[in-house]
Amino acid sequence: MQFTDFPERNHVLGAAKEDEAHVGALPVHLGVERFEDGREVPTITSKWVPTEADIQALMNGGGIWLTMFGVSHPPVRVSTQYPFNFG
Repeated sequence: MQFTDFPERNHVLGAAKEDEAHVGALPVHLGVERFEDGREVPTITSKWVPTEADIQALMNGGGIWLTMFGVSHPPVRVSTQYPFNFG
């Protein structure tokens, strides 16, 4: 998978100084998810595009793996659906 820029981007997450040689700047949208019960939760959304090899792996029964770095796993969403509802 490769991250890609997108029109809704309103921020870029840079790499830590010690990782700049190995990690690219990630285009993201900083937003807020509003739930029906009134809760508002900050969100960071990035867009990832599968490579041809990824598409072939998925078509052959492969999966999408999500790895979080650290000692905790925050709530995440992985989707193919457009995530922005600005209406």
